[in-house]
Amino acid sequence: MRLGGLDPSRILSTFPAHGNVATNTIPLQPATAMKSDRLHPGDLVGMFGFASGASAGVVVCRW
Repeated sequence: MRLGGLDPSRILSTFPAHGNVATNTIPLQPATAMKSDRLHPGDLVGMFGFASGASAGVVVCRW
């Protein structure tokens, strides 16, 4: 199944290893992706993080 047009294998979830770290997920995602050799210069990256209540953060950037 494709989620939002993305192949699910391209989605990196940090929740299973780190739990709910709120908006700290945004810097945690690229750090985790770099350690696992999934992030390279020139990649287009979308990062999403929840915060408490109804807050959320989204960042899309060219790495």
